[in-house]
Amino acid sequence: MVVQDNRFLFQKMVIALIMSASTDKNTLKYFGKHLKKVRLEKGISGAELARMCYMDKPNLRRIERGDSNTKLLTLIKICEALEINLEDFFKEFQK
Repeated sequence: MVVQDNRFLFQKMVIALIMSASTDKNTLKYFGKHLKKVRLEKGISGAELARMCYMDKPNLRRIERGDSNTKLLTLIKICEALEINLEDFFKEFQK
C-alpha cells in the first residue's frame, strides 16, 4: 500500500512539473540540458535516441534545447530508450 501511495505521489509530482514547465522557459531549458547530459553519459547520439523513441531528430533537438514541452508518454519512451527509471531521471533532474 505504501509503495502504491508513493508511486501515485510521484506521478502527481511528474505531471505537475511537466504542466508547470509549459509556462516556465527556464525549467524547460534545464530539463533539456539534463536530458542531453544523461543521453551523452549513455553514449547515445541524438539521432540514435530519436530513432529509438520513434520521433524525428528535430523534435528531440527542440526538447533538449528547451524549446518544446514534451508529453509524458514521450518522456517515458525516452527514459526506456536510455534505460533509466523515470523516477531516477527526475531525482537527478531536481539536484
